[in-house]
Amino acid sequence: MRFIPLFALIGLLLLRPGGAGAVGVAVKPTQVFLEQPIGMDGRGELLVANNTSQPALYDVAVPELSEKIIAQPASFRLEPGEGRIVALTSRLFWPRQQRTEITVVGRSLGVQSLSAGAGVKIPLTVTVAPSPAQVRSVAGIATVCLVGIFAVQLASRKKSYHHALF
Repeated sequence: MRFIPLFALIGLLLLRPGGAGAVGVAVKPTQVFLEQPIGMDGRGELLVANNTSQPALYDVAVPELSEKIIAQPASFRLEPGEGRIVALTSRLFWPRQQRTEITVVGRSLGVQSLSAGAGVKIPLTVTVAPSPAQVRSVAGIATVCLVGIFAVQLASRKKSYHHALF
């Protein structure tokens, strides 16, 4: 019963235009956008489907940032018409926008050293920015610091005024 929605999703993937494709590989969405707060992981998903009549092995990776963006599972086998959701986790911690590509390669189960793989590259954009809670906390800290500086300045002016009277 659990597999019926997955098969329906794969059917829509294979019948609907707009997906990225190559011989033996179908991937949705055609672009991935991950947004993450500073200091936290970003998460996203990718659907990979086998659109051939033969079982195949698939590898999913982000070669340019392999230590910072992880695909899970990174390697797996799919039967004909089967699909699998791949979880993407980004661990970029500095505020920035990083653009790169996710590589999905499918290979037949024949002799691995001689077989050629088909693949697609999916554009990936990771945006690391402060969350609203982080912005509020920084604004609160800045306000406390400014009030403290103002209080010290006011106290020192009162002392100098008090000394000028005596």
